[in-house]
Amino acid sequence: MIKIRLKEHELVTIGSKIVSTDYTLPSEIYESLSTAKPRRIFANVSPFSLTKDDDEGVYHLQAGYYIGADWLVENRAFVYVEPKINIGHLHHFEKAVEQLDDADPPTQDSSSQAMFYEVDIIKMLTKICEEPQTVKYIDSLLFIDWCSPQIELEQKSDILTPFLIAQFLGVLKNIVKKGLKKSYHQTQENLSGKMKGRLSVAKHIQNNVIKNHMIKNLCEYPAFNINIPENQFLKYVLRFCDRYLEGIGSASGSQDMRNY
Repeated sequence: MIKIRLKEHELVTIGSKIVSTDYTLPSEIYESLSTAKPRRIFANVSPFSLTKDDDEGVYHLQAGYYIGADWLVENRAFVYVEPKINIGHLHHFEKAVEQLDDADPPTQDSSSQAMFYEVDIIKMLTKICEEPQTVKYIDSLLFIDWCSPQIELEQKSDILTPFLIAQFLGVLKNIVKKGLKKSYHQTQENLSGKMKGRLSVAKHIQNNVIKNHMIKNLCEYPAFNINIPENQFLKYVLRFCDRYLEGIGSASGSQDMRNY
């Protein structure tokens, strides 16, 4: 499996073994690029572009605004577009290496501190969810092709889950505004001094008769309310989201998203 790694908006050249380029592909995969077409997502926007330079005999691959992974040649080569890194971390690391032999530890002045910033995804998504005009476009933040073969990635940071949570919360909020679905479903209740529906004989004997609860009746009857499998699933996912956001409680904006 061949991985082509790019940063946002980065441009690289792809060639065969006989051409010196940023990435060199085996001849059989390189020939497959003639029929490769980047997918169109979200209003005909592609995550990357692929153009052929006939004069140089190479392909130019350029990343766009979207980050993530997609196939260039299915099951053989894929493109992974990652966010732009903070160059301040790299410069500080190089400076620290140069000062390893110094008596004083490496210092960081105010100008270099200004370079150290991280994109707060949670806070960004929270702001999006707060705006009525933007929350309706939240579905366009994320695209997953469930029909394509999986692309296995090795990464430590969890970038995908916050977007999935934001998308789910946006959908759930719209559902709640319209009202949760109600339907009939069978329910059991241990009633005191009355009957409803039919008596569940076996469970009634086990829970009431044997325990000498003679005024109780374990009944089974159809109920019309929101306690149905569809809503139980929504509740289960909501609890998962809450546990996840609680786990990253130190991140700014996570509490706002939990309250969303």
